[in-house]
Amino acid sequence: MSAAVATTTATAAAAAPDYQRPPLRWITRRARCLQNGFGIARREALRFAVIDYAWFQGARGLTVAQGGRSHG
Repeated sequence: MSAAVATTTATAAAAAPDYQRPPLRWITRRARCLQNGFGIARREALRFAVIDYAWFQGARGLTVAQGGRSHG
């Protein structure tokens, strides 16, 4: 690999934002399954899908997913 290509690749990697985002496709698919399986509203199904994803990832503090603050 040439030096110019290595520099361009390193610069592009450094410029990329470094944040984690839940896979929205997984959450919407899970919400659809919950909605169809339990007959619940779409909004409620999405809420439960986000909670399921957080539990799947091992996160126990769901303040970000619920949109609130931790007061405990």
